[in-house]
Amino acid sequence: MIDAPRQAVLNDLARPPGTAHQRSQGDPGQPVAVVWEGGPGFEADLATVRFVKERASEHRRLYYVTFDGALVLDEQRMPTHFAYVYPVEKHLRGWRVSGGSGGGGDELSVREPWVNLSGGGWPDHFYAGGSVLDAGIEIARVRLTCGNNVVLEDDTAGGVVLFITEQRVELPAAIALYDPAGARVATHEAFGRAPV
Repeated sequence: MIDAPRQAVLNDLARPPGTAHQRSQGDPGQPVAVVWEGGPGFEADLATVRFVKERASEHRRLYYVTFDGALVLDEQRMPTHFAYVYPVEKHLRGWRVSGGSGGGGDELSVREPWVNLSGGGWPDHFYAGGSVLDAGIEIARVRLTCGNNVVLEDDTAGGVVLFITEQRVELPAAIALYDPAGARVATHEAFGRAPV
């Protein structure tokens, strides 16, 4: 039997696609941010949903979920594999998804270790997660240090990290990646700009 928070994610994934209504102006060849009304920007194949990792705070749970499906844009369906981060909160009538971030497509290629991070909920309901791109170097832990010195850490089990806190979070944030011996092997900025 699936627990109620995971069922809330499955229920959200079962919603029909919404309508694209805002697109950012991106550089050619770069990802374009799109906002959907009334549902997600994809159709999910529920038979392929995999809960890769879970973390919890006092009032919420956070899941890293992968699934196959199709990106739906301008009535075109483009099959792809998706990875999403879903925060779930308990309300009077049970658990429900309260946001979500991620995307689909091919995995990025990097020359140095990197975390392909997405998230939301700042400043008061912060969550973030993403895949760890190790560039051939073993990464054991990732530390996220927020602009107001809130520090969150996670291991790299499943090749992903998840961060969730009830503390107020200010951005931008810094990411530090550590090898199994505890040596810092790479750093980069996260959430450097406010979302469009």
